[in-house]
Amino acid sequence: MTEKPIRIGIIGAGNISVNGHWPQIRDDERVTVSAVCRRNEELLNTAKALTGAANAYTDWRALLEAGDVDAVIVSTPHDLHKDPAVEALRMGLDVLVEKPMALTGQDAMEMAAAAKASSAQLMVGYSRRSSPDWRLAQKLVSEGRIGTVRQISMVAFADFSVVWNQESHTATFGKLLDRAFYDDIVKKGNWYSDVARSGGGFFVGMATHYIDTMLWFGQAAPTSVACFRGLNSASPDGTMSAQAILSNDVLLTITFTDGVRAKPANGFGAAASLTVIGDDGVLLVDEGIHPELSGIRIVVDDNEEQVTAGEEPDGTTRNFIELIAGNGQNPAPASDCCWTVALTEAAYLSAEQKRIIDIPQAPGQ
Repeated sequence: MTEKPIRIGIIGAGNISVNGHWPQIRDDERVTVSAVCRRNEELLNTAKALTGAANAYTDWRALLEAGDVDAVIVSTPHDLHKDPAVEALRMGLDVLVEKPMALTGQDAMEMAAAAKASSAQLMVGYSRRSSPDWRLAQKLVSEGRIGTVRQISMVAFADFSVVWNQESHTATFGKLLDRAFYDDIVKKGNWYSDVARSGGGFFVGMATHYIDTMLWFGQAAPTSVACFRGLNSASPDGTMSAQAILSNDVLLTITFTDGVRAKPANGFGAAASLTVIGDDGVLLVDEGIHPELSGIRIVVDDNEEQVTAGEEPDGTTRNFIELIAGNGQNPAPASDCCWTVALTEAAYLSAEQKRIIDIPQAPGQ
């Protein structure tokens, strides 16, 4: 344990940071929130009171220049991730940036380059990379348990329709609206429903987790993408189906549909099913599409085995704390996660232009 708590600054003090990251920081004596930042002064004061932060700023530049933080969490709207993250890295501050790390492959590559040039670390908030079970599944694949990977596919659906049609959100979400900052997501005019700020619909907001997971399992960068989009819901990308070829010739396929009642419980429901096909076997992961098959299964030579790490989930924030405390590795480095952004950007462009999009490869890739 360090002698003094590591001081974390939160840039973008809203729902994800206050309801997600803050409780994990609060319960770990190695870290403390020393500063918060939000442009809305009234909501900034609320965040300051909730977290107990000593300092509050309406401009992220002022937060960084004040010199009262050792690391930062960037949880702003998607289009505002790059600049504070790059500047913090330039100053030698470790950064946890929420997903997606940027909206364009170029910005993501620049963030990765800034991390490479810095003495500090840039971690991206992809939760599956911080899950013991998902880490085990990826390890089994990377170690060749199912042989050389040929194909990775995922089918997923969710219900984020309240973001695009808020007329009944009070009845849908009920008491969830009482949580601090929860109406950031569902109130009329929320930034999630602004395509220029969010980058699209929940293909970029939610399916980014799935795309990152598949690239993590595929162990290579995407080189070309073809995508179809179905505008069959209030969401700007109600259904997206994309295929990509990776630099190691693995075929990746994802179909994601928004506006589907995935779970009966209040809130944002989601379900997904992943299949990784190798020369010698198959790895299957189900997250709610087939409840009777939930969990991770591996099939080799007609023998099926249910696998689990047998560990409690640690989560993105705790992994970041371990990283900045010097006790862990970066589970989601920018050098990996920038390709998720590049693939997503290419998928939207492919759907719009109705053609295959090639993705430029960075030097050394």
